[in-house]
Amino acid sequence: MKFGHARVFSKAHQTLDRQTDSLNAEGCDEIFSEKVSGRKEKPQLDLLLSKLRKGGMLVIDSLDRLSRTAKELISLLADFEEKGIHLKSIKEGIFDTSSPMGRAVFQIVSILKAAEVEVLRERTMDGLKAARARGKKGGRPTGTFNKI
Repeated sequence: MKFGHARVFSKAHQTLDRQTDSLNAEGCDEIFSEKVSGRKEKPQLDLLLSKLRKGGMLVIDSLDRLSRTAKELISLLADFEEKGIHLKSIKEGIFDTSSPMGRAVFQIVSILKAAEVEVLRERTMDGLKAARARGKKGGRPTGTFNKI
């Protein structure tokens, strides 16, 4: 089954029309839409995700409508891959995990994200090391947490 998801921020002047028109043109069997910020819970997306099954497809207008961060997107895509669910982004055209090229693009994005995480980890460790060399001690101040 092909499910569509449309989302805009909850501002009054924004409409879902353009996205839902695109999703209908893609032949979605059912479209879930909502007007919420990407930082808030997305109940319609959660409902849609609960209905997706192996061989099913989620169609979105653009990747930024699905998740707020690259990390969140990579996690969701890894979950889809594990469950045999496909994702198609209309604007990003080549991003269709039901095709060999789309899976290759996903793998490249995953590799780049993993490299980004490692670089951030390295920078954090270097920053902590530099702070310790200056006599700074990290962590929570004493007494700011409950002792068991």
